[in-house]
Amino acid sequence: MIAGAFEDGVCLLEFVETAPEDFNLKSFFQNHDCELSLKPNAHLEKLQTELQHYFEGKLKNFTVSLAPQGTEFEQRVWHLLQTIRYGTLQSYKQQSENLNQPLAIRAKAHANGQNLIAITIPCHRVIGSNGKLTGYAGGLRRKKWLPEHERVNSPLNGTLF
Repeated sequence: MIAGAFEDGVCLLEFVETAPEDFNLKSFFQNHDCELSLKPNAHLEKLQTELQHYFEGKLKNFTVSLAPQGTEFEQRVWHLLQTIRYGTLQSYKQQSENLNQPLAIRAKAHANGQNLIAITIPCHRVIGSNGKLTGYAGGLRRKKWLPEHERVNSPLNGTLF
């Protein structure tokens, strides 16, 4: 994974299939009007600790400060994603209804796809209305694994798929 943060919080947490240095940071910097700094960052240190605990099954709710960059609609969608309980799933349709925009299913799905802060903004907890996995920037194998990992480590237990 590759991560980045502004002074006010984490702005990037992405899976990378190649070496992290191959991630298109130049494009990210240009799109978000920022530049690379290699100085220590408290948000990234906290994120690293929380991710370790998450993958160990010990952390259910992230507390690291986030600074997602997006439109007002995307921000609303991402905030709503953070209300999906650990170990549970919701459909894009349910999410659209929760936004009081029941016909905005595609817009909601597109906003999920614009989320650059994986796991902590849990777009992996959203599936199709038919219960099937749909697109995920980190790959469908991860979209399947992450909720199963959560379910195994939650009081709900059992399998999802």
